[in-house]
Amino acid sequence: MNSRISVLLIVGNLIFAGFFFFTIISLNSLEVPIFDVDIKVLDFTPDNIKIQAIFNISNPNSEGITIHNLTVTVYDSDGNEIGVMCFPDAAIQGFKESSLLSAEEFSIDDIGMIRSEISGRFCFSVFNFFTKNMPIHIYVTTVIPDYIQILTLPVFSSSFRIQGFNETGIQFTGLLNIENSNKFEIFISNLTVYLANNVSLDYINLSGGIIHPKGFLTIPIQGVIDYKMIDKGSVDLVLKGVSRIRAAGMSFTMPFHAETEIEVPSLANILFNNFSGGLSMNEDIKFTLKGVLATVRLGITNPTSLTFSLTNISWIMFRKDGDIKRVVGSDVVDSYIILPKHETWVTADILIPYSRLFPESGEHLLPDSLEVTFKGLASIQGSNQYVPIFLTGSILIVR
Repeated sequence: MNSRISVLLIVGNLIFAGFFFFTIISLNSLEVPIFDVDIKVLDFTPDNIKIQAIFNISNPNSEGITIHNLTVTVYDSDGNEIGVMCFPDAAIQGFKESSLLSAEEFSIDDIGMIRSEISGRFCFSVFNFFTKNMPIHIYVTTVIPDYIQILTLPVFSSSFRIQGFNETGIQFTGLLNIENSNKFEIFISNLTVYLANNVSLDYINLSGGIIHPKGFLTIPIQGVIDYKMIDKGSVDLVLKGVSRIRAAGMSFTMPFHAETEIEVPSLANILFNNFSGGLSMNEDIKFTLKGVLATVRLGITNPTSLTFSLTNISWIMFRKDGDIKRVVGSDVVDSYIILPKHETWVTADILIPYSRLFPESGEHLLPDSLEVTFKGLASIQGSNQYVPIFLTGSILIVR
């Protein structure tokens, strides 16, 4: 009897020892779970930052595992703790995956990055009797500027209108609008506004200011566009500055640069919409040995503050007999400057040889009238753009 008991005890001990060693070998052969950690910034407020942590855990073993006391402790760039995220325990079956997620908003002062310490433990169990615990310890660094992409630069727009004209150029006024499409205040500073192509600006408010979330900053502007720019049709207005944003407790700056166009009116629009001066013509006829000398004068009254140039001036004299019309004389005159608020007379002497006045086929002995046509090119002084001027007057012949 005793020998049987002894044999059973020996066999039982061998079985237990084999099971024990099998369990130990099984525990030692278990593979470490695979952790895929993603810690990112979800959102900003001026003083807080919202952080999300996602754990994708894969169990490569046939036995289940349990995750215990999983926490993420978040530190600023100086090593100061700013918050902790805690996760509930989770069981992951063999050859399965599981995801854990948590998001928290933390109050911070001034950071450039966050450093997250991940801690906890995972537990293997064999036959729900033998267990093995292993610690979890991971560090993850998240650089904040990588996420600043969600902040947009100020949006620049403008509107302008022509205010008037002076001797220097075209006066304009306008508004520069800077829009903040973010949900944070933006402080605009170091503003520089200028027109390309050497266009001068008379006045600009460059004080900058705060743009409220989803708000605007409007800057009045006025200046003078040189008449040389008329030839180009438009000028480029350039705005440069620095925007400073406080988000997630972090203050950072972003330079910005924007351009827009100001349409420049054509010379014809300037002349016809702003020149209201008078044009008058008179003639003086004299008989000389060589022919009839007709002195013609064109009076131009310029009530504006603009200086005009008249070039390519020519006078043509026609003889008219009913519907018959032919050239009998002409003259070319030097250029004239039409001064502001001044009356200028453009004069020409046209010599008509007597032979040109003799009647031809279909004409009367004496013409019905002599017709004078003035041609020239008008421009604002300093501009290369011209507007043709054409004016006709008649001298009646008394029979």
